[in-house]
Amino acid sequence: MIDLKKLVFLFSFFGLLFHQNLNAQYYSTGQDPATVKWDQIKTDHFQIIFQREFEDKAQEIANILEYNYQLAGQSLNHKPKKISVVVHNQSITSNGYVAWAPKRMDLSVTPPQDLFADEWLDHLCIHELRHVVQIDKLNQGITKILSIVFGEQATGLIAGQLPMWYLEGDAVCTETSLLKMGRGRLPYFHRGIKTNLLSNGESYSFDQSLFGSYNRYIPSYYEFGYQLTSYARYKYGADIWSKVENHVAKNSYTLLPTPFVFYRGLKKNTGLSQKELYDATMNFLANSWKAEQKDKEFNRPNFIQKYNINEYEDYINPIFIDGENILALKKGLSHIPQFVLIKNDSEKIIYEPGYLVSNDFSFSNNILAWAEYKADIRWQNREFTSLKLLNIVTNREFTLVKKSRYFSPELSKDADKILVVEVDTKNKSRILILNGYNGSVIRSIQPEKDCFIQRPKWSKDEQFIYAILLDNEGKHVSRYNLNENKWEFIFKHSSADIQRILPSEKYVYYHSTLSGTDNIYAYDEITGDTYQLSDSKLGISEFSLNTNKTELITNEYTSKGFRVINIPIERALWKKVSTSDEYKFELAERLKNQELTKEQENREQDISYPVKPYRKPFHLFNFHSWIPFYVNYDEMDLGNAFADPSEVYNNIHPGITLLSQNKLSTVEAVLGYAYKNGSHYLSSSIKYKGLLPIFKITANYGNEQLIRTINGVTWVPETTTGYSYDFDVYIPFNFSSGRFIKGIRPLVSVEYFDNYYYNYQNDYYMHGLEFVESQLLLYSYERKAEKDIIPELGAIFDFRLFNTPFDSELYGYLYNVNTTFYLPGKGNTGFKFNFGYQYQNPVLYLFGSNFDFPRGIEKRRTEKMVKLYSNYVFPIAYPDWNLGSVLYLKRIRGSAFIDYAYNTYRMVNQAQTAYIWPNDHYASFGVELTADYHLLRTIFPLSTGVRVGYASTGNFFTEMMFGIDLYNF
Repeated sequence: MIDLKKLVFLFSFFGLLFHQNLNAQYYSTGQDPATVKWDQIKTDHFQIIFQREFEDKAQEIANILEYNYQLAGQSLNHKPKKISVVVHNQSITSNGYVAWAPKRMDLSVTPPQDLFADEWLDHLCIHELRHVVQIDKLNQGITKILSIVFGEQATGLIAGQLPMWYLEGDAVCTETSLLKMGRGRLPYFHRGIKTNLLSNGESYSFDQSLFGSYNRYIPSYYEFGYQLTSYARYKYGADIWSKVENHVAKNSYTLLPTPFVFYRGLKKNTGLSQKELYDATMNFLANSWKAEQKDKEFNRPNFIQKYNINEYEDYINPIFIDGENILALKKGLSHIPQFVLIKNDSEKIIYEPGYLVSNDFSFSNNILAWAEYKADIRWQNREFTSLKLLNIVTNREFTLVKKSRYFSPELSKDADKILVVEVDTKNKSRILILNGYNGSVIRSIQPEKDCFIQRPKWSKDEQFIYAILLDNEGKHVSRYNLNENKWEFIFKHSSADIQRILPSEKYVYYHSTLSGTDNIYAYDEITGDTYQLSDSKLGISEFSLNTNKTELITNEYTSKGFRVINIPIERALWKKVSTSDEYKFELAERLKNQELTKEQENREQDISYPVKPYRKPFHLFNFHSWIPFYVNYDEMDLGNAFADPSEVYNNIHPGITLLSQNKLSTVEAVLGYAYKNGSHYLSSSIKYKGLLPIFKITANYGNEQLIRTINGVTWVPETTTGYSYDFDVYIPFNFSSGRFIKGIRPLVSVEYFDNYYYNYQNDYYMHGLEFVESQLLLYSYERKAEKDIIPELGAIFDFRLFNTPFDSELYGYLYNVNTTFYLPGKGNTGFKFNFGYQYQNPVLYLFGSNFDFPRGIEKRRTEKMVKLYSNYVFPIAYPDWNLGSVLYLKRIRGSAFIDYAYNTYRMVNQAQTAYIWPNDHYASFGVELTADYHLLRTIFPLSTGVRVGYASTGNFFTEMMFGIDLYNF
């Protein structure tokens, strides 16, 4: 007989897995400022919600989405239902995502400086629209039935059975087929896989491509996913993924977030498993690229770095400093980004910057300039950049502009002026000339027509500003004449990308994808001729000129990352080329022929849609999902659920749970009804995040009133149905800057229980009591590198006060100070120290301890407690080992710990004549061994470990540890 409660448990448990995932309840990237005024455009298939100042671009988004509505779904043979699109124009990150509970598309619309030769909104909207089609198509068969029973979250849960490589790879296929470029036509997007297949090193395994590696650089699932999805379409037809999705939608009975049903659908329609498709694709690509390079000779790179570099490292944007030194940005798995000075035989770290907006930085006259990400203090969807300067001689860092929307700084020769690209909240770009000493604006330069400006550069005499400009016809290079105040056209590429330019006398050196590989070219401004200077096998990235202009300093891609090389500038070696010769990417052309017809290529004139206000007070609630039983998500800890499934199982009851999240992600609400223990139970909670403080109110009715009393009492009051409520208010201040994540969170929580509390001094029961928790949390810790287990450096300070201020005759108060410190070890090892002090002054009853006792020792009664816990954390191995599709073991790590706590509390002496304070000293030490892995090819990183130690209570102990990382995948 089927145990219905166990089935409910399974659904709830895996629903929890998606609680903070892409397609889940309460997924949100944050909120926009409370003062924002919102408008909306309603088309046949979309509701565009946008900030009032962004109306012109919102009209453009509406037209892009409507025009591509049918095109984006034709190879999946599906037209999705109407969906809301929320536009965030105050962020400086460039991204989008599709969530399904509630169903919506969110767009962060600021164009990046490394944008390729497609307009940003076209690229962003088409990619995310394909995700809408992918997920909406699942709403058929058993999935449709589940959606009726569970709401939108059911489709989101089933979408978890589609692997990320398919979701993102297929979306890249769509952008490539519907746009002039798309990432499928960019050499950098193929570079990692191509290098691996053409080198003599060990090929990436399928599981490494799925989940990455701590051992080596692995291309993203966007990159290898594109290769797999496009090859499958090339081999089995444009509708292959439509057939696979149909199978997933109609056969997803297990509800497990594993690709098992996807695997069955793939096997049924192609005869291949995921791994077999991966192997076939890599074999096809290897043969294709080898044939392309057969009998072709490449210039042998002259590597400048003669010293050993043991790990994968990228040396980016090399800049010639003097005859001995080259400045570069160094990125790797074992460390956060670093600015380094490179000599032939060594390198020196000069600075570790914060989160870089891009790889753009400039150097002149001993000054290094770059733009860093700057978070808003409160609103996650409002972001800025900070313009930073570093004197590499004095090593003095200076913030020139604290809050701006400046990108791609370029210093003048004397570093007294700085060019930046400003992109405003309407997506309009312009060049600003800043004072290099105080950051004030000297001059503003608007682009020609409505072009988007990328990466401006000074001419040698600083009379011109060269820049890459993007419009709907592609990219071109122009220069601005500062004396005559006008733009002058230089050259254009209609079918290739341009990412970097460097004017020098009569030539403009530039990066281009013209040959199908990233190479350096030179344009002769006098003759109009174009020459190819580099002939890289795998691609270059950035470049600069040496002082004598006799060689270019650039970087060549290798299987170990970008390495710095030089290329002699010998005019006799230049190869004259035609810019009309278009390199064809085979799979990209196949996709275009499958997807697009001549009739569809002609876009009609844009429509001007009516605009109406979007009034926030009228859109506070959006009940998107429900569960035909009662589950209290707030009361369950997913980490504990792994160790003890009863964490979920025991909290499931007959009833119903309704879930609401509004489209602006400012209000989250849960309404629940349960029938448990023979009684009716009502529960509700609402969290409002649209103001500076965040408010949360929870109210429950239906539990039987509890009685807090002592042994020997002969009478108790009659109890009835009770209620409780909880009111929380807090402000999550974000002060992150540089390489440190920083913040302050003050919180006050008032919790009321409708229970009876016995006052044994006066022999009566108090009815109802409010407990108040006040907290001040401060934190500052360094961003982690890929291999770091804990932050290398940091501190967390947590102060809490618990009391009953409205009636203090029973409980008194308890406060504690809890601090955590992180200190660096060697390599990716580290030390973690936790120090805490806890004290309470009870009246009649004690608060429970807010501190855990040393590992291996259970919590005990306490009034005063001091603790010092220490860990030394270290990696042991990075095996990248898999057991078929069952297990992929990514890392084994260890920890040695020593814990000590002093505890004391009041008790009556044996004669019951006085209080005594026993002094208890507790200690434990031991080791922890933990494996980080992926199970059944699910995307969530899991960890399982064992703790073995000895406690001062005289016992050896062994404990199991379980964890899941919902944020780092």
